[in-house]
Amino acid sequence: MRRKILVKSNKHTVPKGKVVVLNFRLIDLESDNLCRYDFVDVYNGHGNGQRIGRFCGTIRPGALVSSGNKMMVQMIPDPNTAGNGFMAMFSATEPNERGDRPIVSERHELLIQFFSDLSLTAYGFIGHYKFRPKKSPTTTALPMTTTVTVIAGLKPTMAMCQQKCRWVGTLESNYCSSNFVFAGTVITTITWGGSLHGTVSLISIYKEGNLAIQQAGKNMSAKVIVICKQCPLLRRGQNYIIMGQVGENGRGKIMPNSFVMMLKMKNQKLLNAL
Repeated sequence: MRRKILVKSNKHTVPKGKVVVLNFRLIDLESDNLCRYDFVDVYNGHGNGQRIGRFCGTIRPGALVSSGNKMMVQMIPDPNTAGNGFMAMFSATEPNERGDRPIVSERHELLIQFFSDLSLTAYGFIGHYKFRPKKSPTTTALPMTTTVTVIAGLKPTMAMCQQKCRWVGTLESNYCSSNFVFAGTVITTITWGGSLHGTVSLISIYKEGNLAIQQAGKNMSAKVIVICKQCPLLRRGQNYIIMGQVGENGRGKIMPNSFVMMLKMKNQKLLNAL
């Protein structure tokens, strides 16, 4: 049972006792890190079901599987036209046919994307991938095995975290040497692997650099990692001026000598002047 989809909204039902599997053949929508403009939403069920995922840009997601026998696909475009839309196909399968089995790429490439919201409530995921001949009749893997973990950035070391927790220089000199500068309120913190992972609700952005900014309505936030969990110390609910470098994953990287201080009106005025 297969059917092509090239519409703005569609609902799919397969026989009871089976689940829906959706495979994107083409996706060409306006690209945005947060999918705020043109995007495709995929839901469990036909009504107010749980959203399985939101997608945009030109990178095809992997197979999406519903929890029941119903799935809804909805495309939300903005007034501007960008891209050719999307094409996908759905099929019915047994509920356990797609679980405890590896995802096999059709080519020599496989993309894994991890999307998170504004909270920090879990540790992410760990995946393994293996290489095998393309036309092999079995799934036996070659000896090479690699582990992929969604943790990026520096790991704290004893020598690093024994440094004095203080910055040197002036507000102006640290402004120039930092990748990002913002004022914000710490809204979530979690200690993980010897570092502090936090989410900061942004009050003002003075220097963005490559920092990944998340937006939910009118609220903007950024994720930061204090490499040595208590140096400098960030407390939930407190307002700070924070300067630092940006890691490869777009998170703010705060070292023991990074410029961090409580937000004061006089410093805010000085930053506005800079």
